[in-house]
Amino acid sequence: MKTDTSGIDTRQFIRQINADYALTVTSLTFLPMGEDAYAYISEGGDGRHFFVKAQAVGSPTTLETALELTSDLRTRGGLWWVVAPLENQRGRFTFSYLGYTVAVFPYLECTRAYEAGLSEEQWIQTAWLLAALHRSRSRLTVPPHWRETFDNPFRAPILRALWSAEEAPSSGNSYRDRARQLLLAERTDVVAALDELERLTGEARRLDLESVITHGDPNLANILIDQRGRLHVIDWGEVALGPPARDLSFFTGARFEAFLRHYLAAGGSPRLHPTSFAFYQLRWVLQEIADYSTRILFQNTDPLEDEHAWTELTDYLPIRHQHLRANFDEIAQVLGRVRGDTDVS
Repeated sequence: MKTDTSGIDTRQFIRQINADYALTVTSLTFLPMGEDAYAYISEGGDGRHFFVKAQAVGSPTTLETALELTSDLRTRGGLWWVVAPLENQRGRFTFSYLGYTVAVFPYLECTRAYEAGLSEEQWIQTAWLLAALHRSRSRLTVPPHWRETFDNPFRAPILRALWSAEEAPSSGNSYRDRARQLLLAERTDVVAALDELERLTGEARRLDLESVITHGDPNLANILIDQRGRLHVIDWGEVALGPPARDLSFFTGARFEAFLRHYLAAGGSPRLHPTSFAFYQLRWVLQEIADYSTRILFQNTDPLEDEHAWTELTDYLPIRHQHLRANFDEIAQVLGRVRGDTDVS
């Protein structure tokens, strides 16, 4: 969230954090970052700092399980670069506060790869980190519903937004009206994209794809670079079993072939198929359209949040079909070249 509209009284919040974690937090400073949670940096009387995240969406049980798995990957799986939450005095990784699910993390003095970019060495390091993740095993049982089924949970919210754009009168809210006009103009194309994703779903379900532990959203905003140039990966709320492309699709583009070769050299899964990449890249576009149109039309009350959501929505709508097709073709060509050296099928 870019502005703190949580309604949280930080004085009461601090007392709850200190009681749950036996900490000595004295202040919380809001950080304008992230999309689905309120973030704070805490300062304590002992000089330590922590990152506090209060999330209002999703199931508290699901987030608790995801963070438990995250901690297991770091502590027992040996993945030191996984940024895992603190365990509180009740042996849990989250607590509930005024309808929010809260987690506390160590605070790292880092820059985000989204802002600083990744050097060639760090690009290679990322490939090795993902290979290590995809080879990893957890002592914890991953819930059955955390296995990729190639569904499309964004169809319903998109159709709801399209219906609202057609039926609702002008609201006087400039961003809401703009979003409705844009959705109406692009309605036919958006529905066609939803149908295309259904086709890719059918193809992907017929493939013999390996299922590995995946992060689910390893975009550059979730990769931190510390002062020694080492990488750390945050935001594990989407961790789940799925094909490697669930993560690798974030690294396509000009450096994808080099990335993929290093990933495979590090022991990453060779069972890759271009259809799975096509599925994830199109679903990402539809996810962003669903997310930001929903925020503008049904959720946001803060003008700054609306402005941010509008800027993000127009990055994905109109849908850049030419760019997507060119990317799909390049992915298939890269996999074909790599197949000559490695068993990629």
